[in-house]
Amino acid sequence: MLHLAKIALEKNFLMKMKQGISEPLFEKAILHAIGVGKLEKAG
Repeated sequence: MLHLAKIALEKNFLMKMKQGISEPLFEKAILHAIGVGKLEKAG
């Protein structure tokens, strides 16, 4: 079971890297809750 969980996490990580999403979801939620956002890309 642990092996399947590891595979799922690795696939999730690779999908996020391909999409350019590097921060974990919980970090994004916490930063949004306190009113801090990411800087926009220039150009």
